[in-house]
Amino acid sequence: MNKKNKKNLILKGSIKLFAEFGYGCTSVDDISKKVNVAKGTIYNYFDSKEAILEAILKKHEEYFSANVNDLLEKYDVFEDFLFNCLNMVFDYFSINIDELRVINSIIYLDNKDSKDFYNMHHNILLCKNRGISKFVDNGQISEDDIDFLHIIFWGMVTELVFFGDRNNKRYSVIKLKKIIKNIIGAKK
Repeated sequence: MNKKNKKNLILKGSIKLFAEFGYGCTSVDDISKKVNVAKGTIYNYFDSKEAILEAILKKHEEYFSANVNDLLEKYDVFEDFLFNCLNMVFDYFSINIDELRVINSIIYLDNKDSKDFYNMHHNILLCKNRGISKFVDNGQISEDDIDFLHIIFWGMVTELVFFGDRNNKRYSVIKLKKIIKNIIGAKK
């Protein structure tokens, strides 16, 4: 097995364990057993368990940053941007549900890393201090809406992926789009 494949095997096994048992309850020994490689082999790729988590989060950040930026360039109406962003995130996490479980488990920890991740996540998904300013500048949303919408957005993604009717995804997302339009409209 080449180095890239072995590194991906370690990351995938770590995601499975972090999702099932939690980041704090998973050790490098557990990961070693899960992926059937020596503990020393893991340390050839990652300095620590924290470095494994950082690699998982970096992959997440790169994927979403690129896709959100594409959506920002494509859409000039905030509701259309948010609707398509929700679809993109839903589709990603429907396939990568264990990654969502890992993210959900660390986002609620009360420590510096979880706060840093929350801020990074917030900045990516709603592009705070970046492209979303075009929607603020043209009056489609207010600066105060951004934090509120981030909380709603993340809750909707989690709810749809964990509990949503996967056979009726479009109905759920369309219904959520109407709710968002009502929330934005009510605040104006």
